[in-house]
Amino acid sequence: MSFRDLVLSLVRDIDDPEVRIGIISTFNGIKEAYMAGRLDNESLFRQLYNAIKDLLTILRPDLSEKEISDRASKLAKQMSSLIRLEAMHARTLMRFR
Repeated sequence: MSFRDLVLSLVRDIDDPEVRIGIISTFNGIKEAYMAGRLDNESLFRQLYNAIKDLLTILRPDLSEKEISDRASKLAKQMSSLIRLEAMHARTLMRFR
């Protein structure tokens, strides 16, 4: 699954286009900050975790705090791995230009 697909899967149940765009922009902003070197790996994970946890808290009030935290951690790990891989790919391509 790509970063884009993962973000879209998080917002698929949101009907308001303005809210969807805002959430997508948040995740893209975190990704761009990492790609620009303004976030380290730990900060990347923490920012993603907090954003995902907030989103799940709103979208899934039926889940317990522990379940939300576990899901947010799993998704943040997956998303941060995808972002790091994309950054590594971009940096590698820049070296050979």
